[in-house]
Amino acid sequence: MRKEGDWRGQYRVDRLWGEVPVPLKRTQTGDGPTAVLDVADNLEVDVPEQIELRIRLDEWVKGDVVRVLWDGLELADPRITYIHDRRPAISDVTSSVWQSYLLPPDQVPVGTHKVKVILIERNPRVSSDIVLTDVEVSLRYVEG
Repeated sequence: MRKEGDWRGQYRVDRLWGEVPVPLKRTQTGDGPTAVLDVADNLEVDVPEQIELRIRLDEWVKGDVVRVLWDGLELADPRITYIHDRRPAISDVTSSVWQSYLLPPDQVPVGTHKVKVILIERNPRVSSDIVLTDVEVSLRYVEG
């Protein structure tokens, strides 16, 4: 049992260890870490306006290439959004980004889903690792 800090009073065995953060490394097999997400909502009954898979990458720079698979299907054309943690923003570019991929409702049934993130190419001018910090599914509904 923890005696100090924010987690005091908690047992180590009552927490699931997170799958992130994890550094992305190029591998000989072309593999990468897999995050597991559980979808509890039946999206065929209550259809959202938009379903988006979002992955957050720290130390990402232009020229880096990652491959993202949702249940084994490669996703393409991510929307890149830079994260401005500090105010005021003095630049349009930061070292943290969200990469977002639109998912059709038929690819997001109730149950467990696997998101694999593979480092394909690292900008040769950078020596630090890209770190996968968050993997989430965002559902957007129309107000009404």
